[in-house]
Amino acid sequence: MSSLLSTQDLIDWYQDPVKLQWMGGKRPCDKQVYVSSNALSQLCGCLNPIRWHALQFIDEQAHSYLQSLSEEKLARLSNELKPMTGLGIINLTQQACPSAFIKQKSFSVFNMESPKPIELDTFQNSLIELSSSKLSVHGNVVEILGRGVLILGEPGMGKSAITLQLLKRGHCLVADDIVDIFVGSSGKIFAQCPPNSVGIMHVRGLGFFDAARIYGANKIRKKTEISLVISLKRPAQRANDWEVLITSKKSSQRYFNVRIPEWELHSGVSGLAEKIEAISESLLSSELPMNGFKSMPAEKQSILNINHPNKVNL
Repeated sequence: MSSLLSTQDLIDWYQDPVKLQWMGGKRPCDKQVYVSSNALSQLCGCLNPIRWHALQFIDEQAHSYLQSLSEEKLARLSNELKPMTGLGIINLTQQACPSAFIKQKSFSVFNMESPKPIELDTFQNSLIELSSSKLSVHGNVVEILGRGVLILGEPGMGKSAITLQLLKRGHCLVADDIVDIFVGSSGKIFAQCPPNSVGIMHVRGLGFFDAARIYGANKIRKKTEISLVISLKRPAQRANDWEVLITSKKSSQRYFNVRIPEWELHSGVSGLAEKIEAISESLLSSELPMNGFKSMPAEKQSILNINHPNKVNL
């Protein structure tokens, strides 16, 4: 399986007990490469300017070799490593990395903080898991009260329009149109924006615009944990607002064997942003109704004047 990964994916993935610290070179998110879990020999390797590896490593033996080189030879080696290094170089030692590696702008250089030595096989296995635990979907993600909400729906269903309404209500944009979904090292499901479109939105009739300039950079998030999925559906026939409200359907969406609460809402009705906000707030307080209409007292059901119980599917 082949996946498009970035250096930021590495930083997000290696958190506990391993923590990667970017030291120099190409900044995280600036570079993406395809990593194939089928090509094991290309995943990881010690400093090698002849064979391409997704990750190159500096261990104690490689560091001793680097110390024996002159500045001129280090600069030449750095140039030779550029086309042979995918995501970057990780320094496994407690020694400083050569300045020639830090100053170049073709690959990222990381120091690794770990309570104990890490074998190269550990990184290789993690890369295999990471490359097979990431997918891209068509949708939007907004962070509401610190919780990520993934909004799905066919083109023209109003995903971006709803996202704009939620931004106006003070919430944060994560991604518009294309969303990368992956499993974190904690086993939780995260959504992130592709690196080249952070803060960018496309709205029908308006085109592309920079949401950070309009709503502020503090309203832009690069990634968030997904806590809720909203699926926009077209009503089979035009229904009144009460029917639309009570026939909203709650289920769950599965990503990488993890179930996430999902609500299906009818598109094209007023107040969708407010409804999504209310569902998110209910999640936060653990009071999300499982069977809202059916759990109402009979007198309240009669007030709603719903004579078709079969329409209720909560």
